[in-house]
Amino acid sequence: GGGGFGRGGGGKPGIDRGYFYNELIGTQGGHTALMLAARSGFADAVKLLVAAGADVIGANCGMGVDTAAPIVAALAAATDRPIWIKANAGMPELVGRDVVYGLGPDEYAAHVAGLLAARARFVRGCCGTTPAHIAAIHAVLVR
Repeated sequence: GGGGFGRGGGGKPGIDRGYFYNELIGTQGGHTALMLAARSGFADAVKLLVAAGADVIGANCGMGVDTAAPIVAALAAATDRPIWIKANAGMPELVGRDVVYGLGPDEYAAHVAGLLAARARFVRGCCGTTPAHIAAIHAVLVR
């Protein structure tokens, strides 16, 4: 998935929709797009998104959960809005004709505490995650 806005009630109590922005984070020369953007006005971009009405800012796809905490921290440093992270279960590997993501549910869940410490408020799974991954994330979140 890529970035996008959801339209709604601005995160007010009793209203189940708000503005969300999330962005696909890829790599370029070993650096995530977010890291490259951070060097050239990333904070300004986040401020523009907030000014446009984003209630939540986040990133998805293009990174494994094991590398997501610095992205969460960079987003959190640029805004007081809640942070959304939806990372892959590792980076994809081609095994024969199959795309395989190497992190199982327990391995994925082991990274959730670090995401929360970096100020993630929403933690979900993207490519390679299964219902078992989501259950493992949930188990960490409800502790």
